Amino acid sequence: QRIDLAVNDVVDIALPSGHMKVETRDGRIRVVESDCPNQVCLKTGWVSTSYQGIVCVPAKASIEISSTTPSARKKKSYHVVTY
Repeated sequence: QRIDLAVNDVVDIALPSGHMKVETRDGRIRVVESDCPNQVCLKTGWVSTSYQGIVCVPAKASIEISSTTPSARKKKSYHVVTY
């Protein structure tokens, strides 16, 4: 699922093992709610660069900043959630 980091929003994501809620603000993203037991993904906090990421092993989810175009990467305009 692609999430535009340029838009301040809270997004619910349905996962095979539950759900996760992420918040985007000012070109950053963080997990604000998850069904996982240890809540490590929440404790990771905000990420905003391509070398940072959020991983939730129990939920089998990862969040990484990526883009298909160099100009979008410079603007940090897309975030990809994979599971």
